[in-house]
Amino acid sequence: MHLGHLDRAQESSGEFIWQKGTVCDILAYRPPDGEAARRSIADIPLAELGAVVLDNMNLLHRPDPARELAGLIGVERLVAVSRARLEEAIARVRPPAADRGPG
Repeated sequence: MHLGHLDRAQESSGEFIWQKGTVCDILAYRPPDGEAARRSIADIPLAELGAVVLDNMNLLHRPDPARELAGLIGVERLVAVSRARLEEAIARVRPPAADRGPG
């Protein structure tokens, strides 16, 4: 299949293919439609993971925001490489320190 007419976005977990002109920073999370449709954390664009964080900003105040995010997307076992990707998504949408308010 020829993909020359599509856009590409390079992320820490690999390359994501987007329809031409649709690459964005935030994209509504697409939950799996059943067990067979589950995606690994590496297969979810940072734009989708960031949307989950923005919809659940309270997780930033929890002791382990990455674990909270994993739970929201249905991940029970959080391995180091997945944790790093979730932390990357959190960092992309976390407000600057001055905007966070009291700890």
